[in-house]
Amino acid sequence: MGDAIERDQPESPEHLIEMLAPDIRQALPVHLNPDRLLRILMTVVRTDEKLRACSPESFAASILTAAQLGLEVNTPLGHAYLIARNGECTFMPGYQGMIELAYRTGKVEAIDAEVVREGDLFEWKLGTGRKLVHEPTGNPDAPITHAYATAVIKGSTVVRFKVLRMAEIIAARDAGGFNPNRRSPWKTDFAAMAMKTAIRRLFKYLPKSPELSTAIAHDEAAMGMRPFSTAVDPQLSAPMERAGLALPPHVEPGPIDVAAEPMPEEGSAEYEGLSTQEQADIDQARDHDEREAKAAAQRTYDIRAAFETCAAHGMGDGFPGDDGGFRSEDALLGWIRANGSKVRAMAVSEKKIVATWLIREGRLLETRVIKPVVLRALRDAPEPHDPSTGEVAPEDEPSGWSDGDEGDTGDSGPH
Repeated sequence: MGDAIERDQPESPEHLIEMLAPDIRQALPVHLNPDRLLRILMTVVRTDEKLRACSPESFAASILTAAQLGLEVNTPLGHAYLIARNGECTFMPGYQGMIELAYRTGKVEAIDAEVVREGDLFEWKLGTGRKLVHEPTGNPDAPITHAYATAVIKGSTVVRFKVLRMAEIIAARDAGGFNPNRRSPWKTDFAAMAMKTAIRRLFKYLPKSPELSTAIAHDEAAMGMRPFSTAVDPQLSAPMERAGLALPPHVEPGPIDVAAEPMPEEGSAEYEGLSTQEQADIDQARDHDEREAKAAAQRTYDIRAAFETCAAHGMGDGFPGDDGGFRSEDALLGWIRANGSKVRAMAVSEKKIVATWLIREGRLLETRVIKPVVLRALRDAPEPHDPSTGEVAPEDEPSGWSDGDEGDTGDSGPH
């Protein structure tokens, strides 16, 4: 968007903040303390070497945006964050900041977001009889199954809500180029990112304001969904020009990762220099990664074992794709209807291999297709026939598949 203006260039990020201080004071909403925001910005840039290395244009645009929206950055409030990525500074609103901006419209009575964990009582229904019921069990370590956001518009008693299944949350995460081998807010604070995703989906049905629209645009840029330059308010060109800078150039969006290097190892100097909370976040993220890696390895093992077992019984052509996964509940149950009789003709150990794979895939669909449904569908499949006689073949039925016992189909692969 043009070359930098020929004026005194900032000598450092601190100098740039001082140059922009009058504009930051002017842009900040009247109910906020400009001195506090300036102190926060100074602290952030002095403690983050990656931000210091960012281009002056992107850093200036980000801190002016923070002032324009009246959101503190990189504080426990969780309103917004300055993120260094590939030498550029990006402003990313947090879900608490988006809630704050929704309240400031004066048109929202209440807004909230939560995650649902395995074991919680959770019921929701759409249509004319819409309802949402959530009773948490209080186990913060249980796996997340859903995220949702709710809102009440002033003058109304209707609770508007948006519910996202885990598959939708993961799809939104991956749309921003998520890389599991790099540090990312999706790894250090998955619950908060899931709630923010639900809030952004709900915002489509809520009253807007210029500030809220700007925040949404910057969130999309931080998620890699649009170039950062398209999210920057053109009105920021004047204060940036006074600092001898131009608006950031058009740069295509990159991945969401906030840093390219791996997380610091426990016991390292970098790790020991972090706060207790930061260490806890990293430990939790690392544990999450290890669980995901183990689950992925187990799934790969189950798929390979099931494929080999099915191929040995002439079912290779009927295997659902190279990844061994199903796209829907109907696809899974359809596969069982088509191949169930061949599965029933297998030996007990082979049946267990195929059933383990089917149950795992059913759980990944996050629908009602779970262990009892899969095993019941296999039992209801047509009985196998002896191809040489056309008669029903004797079946080596495992006692564990009786109506009173669903059998043991636990993990059998790498541990």
